Amino acid sequence: MKKYSIAIVAMIFALSTVMVAQQPQRPNQKNRQGVRQENRQENRQLSRDKVTPEKRAGYMAVDLELTDAQRKKLETYFEKQDKERETQRAEMTKQREQQRLKAEERRKANEAEMEKILGPEKYAQHKAQMSERRERMADRRAKMSERRGNNAERRGDMMQRRNIKK
Repeated sequence: MKKYSIAIVAMIFALSTVMVAQQPQRPNQKNRQGVRQENRQENRQLSRDKVTPEKRAGYMAVDLELTDAQRKKLETYFEKQDKERETQRAEMTKQREQQRLKAEERRKANEAEMEKILGPEKYAQHKAQMSERRERMADRRAKMSERRGNNAERRGDMMQRRNIKK
């Protein structure tokens, strides 16, 4: 009887040790994580707000103790940089659009050639198989996102926000 009571006490001690070890070491750890997340969101918002050339020149003028003439030159320099950057972005978007159109033309030409090779009946069968494969792949992606906690949706939202900014 004495052996059983010692074993029970030892098991209770071991169980209580395991339960204490599984609790967060810091009592307000979850609260800190929430604060960190809020800070990240604030930083993202600040980085989205465009810093004007005047502000940039002002920061440098204070840090480097520049004269008013140097500050004005920096402002014009930063404005010039911003204009160049905008023209580069516009060129890149135009190039992307042209590449997308070329790819679309190539795809249509490839489909037409495939139809010539296979014939209308086999080509229709091929198209049906391809659409079925796409549906299955979409189902797989949906299941994966459910298993991962819908991270794909968050990534999609992030991509939408990024596209809206442009």
